[in-house]
Amino acid sequence: MTVVEWDPKPHAEGVHLWEKAVKADGGRKCRNYCDLIGEPLIEGMVVGTPQDELTAVQRQELGLQKLEFEKAFLQRWGDSSVDALIMPIMPWVAYSPKVWVKSKQWLGYTAPWNLLNYTSLAIPVTTVDPLVDSKENDHFLEGPPRNDSDAFNRDQCE
Repeated sequence: MTVVEWDPKPHAEGVHLWEKAVKADGGRKCRNYCDLIGEPLIEGMVVGTPQDELTAVQRQELGLQKLEFEKAFLQRWGDSSVDALIMPIMPWVAYSPKVWVKSKQWLGYTAPWNLLNYTSLAIPVTTVDPLVDSKENDHFLEGPPRNDSDAFNRDQCE
């Protein structure tokens, strides 16, 4: 087995396309489902607003952009001779209940695979060890946060 570095920079485009697609109906479908059962939207869910709604022409364009992303990704995968990618699905171990809804979570760990309709699998790999996983030993806290989600996660470190 050979381990190679995989550059995730192109994943950002996939995240952008995925979010645009999820919000394309302006949140209408999610609100309709919630209305059917008399429940509110779950706080923190990625749901579009009327400002996010796309026209038929915009949806066609988004479909073409998605197809181009898929083709480029498949070409990149084929050129790499990689059989599988092992990547994190989130940058934290776990939040306390209801904290995730405030997390400004960045969904880039899983959104590209959802957009591509690729199979993925989450495998728990460890538990927190207070002797090893302390703030003093955490290189994650070095340097400035990369985005709001990163800053939020840093604030959760105890």
